Amino acid sequence: MSHNIFKVCTDSLILKDFCNVSQKDTLVELCCGEGYILKELHNNIKLGIGIDINPNFLPLWKNIKESVPNIEFILSNIKLAHNIIRKKVDKVICNPPYYKKSSFRISPNFYRAISRTEILMNLEDVFKISSEILKSNGKLFLIHLSQRLTEIFIYSQKYNFAVKRLKPVIFSSKQHDEVKLVLIELSFNDEKSYLKFEIPIYI
Repeated sequence: MSHNIFKVCTDSLILKDFCNVSQKDTLVELCCGEGYILKELHNNIKLGIGIDINPNFLPLWKNIKESVPNIEFILSNIKLAHNIIRKKVDKVICNPPYYKKSSFRISPNFYRAISRTEILMNLEDVFKISSEILKSNGKLFLIHLSQRLTEIFIYSQKYNFAVKRLKPVIFSSKQHDEVKLVLIELSFNDEKSYLKFEIPIYI
């Protein structure tokens, strides 16, 4: 297995810091990968549940569970989450595949490909699944490409999410600065209408 599959990416680091949780929360992470975010947040939540389809993460999950009793990992396609998680949860967090199959060169490594490209799931699935497992006023924390913000707003309306916070992620270079990613907090079945733009992160 390639070492790169287990590398904690910058996206996960900043998504973890963006996520607001409390010790009363049950937090589900869709596409949880090696389990880094849940491991880092375990002291701040009641229960963490990670779901991922990649069996190569099983040894890492086993190591985490030996030292962190309030985290569970489930090997499954996230589309089955509503069948697995029967009790509504407080928070969902997700760092999903960013690229559509038609717009990105697909890696020959299957597990790398499904982590980067919408092969087994897509952006709409994140909203659909989250709407099925979240309590009313439960929160979804998401990181995605800024160029797909229009789709995010469309799906948020379709599945009854209100966008509450938006934080741009700016990549700096010698030539120019560019907003490539956005961190987004959404609230499910929330009738209060407001949106807070936060100070950008520079990378």
